[in-house]
Amino acid sequence: MTSDEMLDELAREEWKAAMWEVFKSEIFKQQRNAYEKYCQDQAAMEKEAEKVRKTAEKLAERQRKAIEKTRQQEERREERERLKALKCAEKARKTAATAARKAGKGEVVNCSHERFED
Repeated sequence: MTSDEMLDELAREEWKAAMWEVFKSEIFKQQRNAYEKYCQDQAAMEKEAEKVRKTAEKLAERQRKAIEKTRQQEERREERERLKALKCAEKARKTAATAARKAGKGEVVNCSHERFED
């Protein structure tokens, strides 16, 4: 080994020994534990935020479906009312036509059903 390699190896060994002391110190352990707790808290907050977002999406979807259902019910009700009005109009037309026929009916003279009025 060359002297530069020996110096590098010695520096590495001294660094490892110093770091071993740092890693074993109480302050480092406290900082490490605080950082790990911070990471756990961040993960929990992200999880909670995701849960809240999903809940909000579900609520929005339910509201959208309720609005759509109400709209469809209103359309069906309007269609029923429109058909009912058409039936009433048709019935009124038929009643008017029958009344007009009765009012315009004269005596029947022969079999050809020709109408003659007096």
